[in-house]
Amino acid sequence: MSNAYSLNNDHAVKIGLIINKFITNSIKHSLGDDNTLSIRLENTQLPHHYQLKYSDFGKRIEHDLMETSFGFRLINSLCLQLEDQFSYDKEGHSFIILF
Repeated sequence: MSNAYSLNNDHAVKIGLIINKFITNSIKHSLGDDNTLSIRLENTQLPHHYQLKYSDFGKRIEHDLMETSFGFRLINSLCLQLEDQFSYDKEGHSFIILF
């Protein structure tokens, strides 16, 4: 069984921009005092779609502040353009996109 799948160019570019924004935000906001940061990116095939899960294990910011940030709004806007589902798991400190 192959784990490969294909996306159209528009979808692939926007997913790439979203991942780039996740990493940029982690470096900008979550970098530890010792300048280390651990990031986890998981892509899982589910029965009818794929799940992309992004987590970092750095400093935490308040969820209310995060929702009003430019980065969060940009990611949400890109997901809306793609008609993907975007959510934040507060307990797992993970962003989840279903596409």
